[in-house]
Amino acid sequence: MEELLDLASYNIEVVNESRIENFVKVRDWYIGHFNRVSKHSAYTVKNIMTDRGVNIIQAHVHRLGMHALTYLDRTILGYEGGCLCGDSTPGGCNPNWQSGFIVMEPYDNGLRCSVFQVFINKVGKARSFIFNGKRFSKKEA
Repeated sequence: MEELLDLASYNIEVVNESRIENFVKVRDWYIGHFNRVSKHSAYTVKNIMTDRGVNIIQAHVHRLGMHALTYLDRTILGYEGGCLCGDSTPGGCNPNWQSGFIVMEPYDNGLRCSVFQVFINKVGKARSFIFNGKRFSKKEA
């Protein structure tokens, strides 16, 4: 994966590569597909943060969520990134999923990152969101 994505040139370190969980470390953030999923939004990152004590961005759960945890010396954050999959789900069920994604923006010469969670509004088949002051939309087909 490291060579395929040319991660070294972006100063991204692969921390773990296994069939159980995969994640990369970008500065002080652990981003990946961890081996945990909870029923409620943000509970997955809350539980991973409690176990590991680090900033987390979790894929896999198909929900949007954010959790913050403050210790005596620091605050850590966790985000669940939502999903970008289509509207049809197996069996025609109506899962508790939200459409959205995560954007990381470096600052202080790349030493720190701000994290933005973007929710994609869905009304019928129309989709829209605003990021960085610009509206993005797809009208109903």
